[in-house]
Amino acid sequence: MKNYFYLFIAVVLWSCKEPIGGELGVPSSKIDGIHGSWELISVIQTDEKAPNKRQLDLSSYYSSFILDFDKTELSFFIDSNLQITGNNFFGSSGTWKFYNSQFSEYDLLYPDGIYMIHAAGDTTRFSLGSPIREYDEVLELKLYRQCNEENTLSYEFIFLINH
Repeated sequence: MKNYFYLFIAVVLWSCKEPIGGELGVPSSKIDGIHGSWELISVIQTDEKAPNKRQLDLSSYYSSFILDFDKTELSFFIDSNLQITGNNFFGSSGTWKFYNSQFSEYDLLYPDGIYMIHAAGDTTRFSLGSPIREYDEVLELKLYRQCNEENTLSYEFIFLINH
């Protein structure tokens, strides 16, 4: 019994260590992260209603194109030398802004999506598949199609930074 008491005291003292300290630093700029030219490399369609989330690779249906984001004017455009085959959910040009679907005050710090406002006035809402930081080389944009406010189908567009 005495051994259990000493073991208990040892565990209590061991758990009283100083917590690990340090600073995380300033969050990286998401605007600087998305700035530049991105080349489409893959398109995946997912049946969101299927129990196994069945996927279909549509990459051969879409030709590769370049999507340019400008951080100074918060604008985007499609490289005019390339024609988009497949459904063009991007338009040819317009403006963009980040959003956070849960807390609007975190739109620029922790975005989970991007609005692309086309020159014609239409707005397309994409979810970000991964964080956007200055050193990331992959941009994943996901577009959900809905029926009765329920996600039924999604298109995941995967881009690589074009240096």
